[in-house]
Amino acid sequence: MPSTIVLNADPDVCPAMGTWITNNTQLLSGFLFSSPQT
Repeated sequence: MPSTIVLNADPDVCPAMGTWITNNTQLLSGFLFSSPQT
C-alpha cells in the first residue's frame, strides 16, 4: 500500500479527504476480495 494513504489518514486532514480515504478503503477492500489471491 502506498505510504501516502497512511499520511492522508492523518487527523489534521480536511473532512473531505477523510471521506475520500473511507470511500477508497471500501473500493480497495472490494477489489481485494473480488480478485484472486496470489
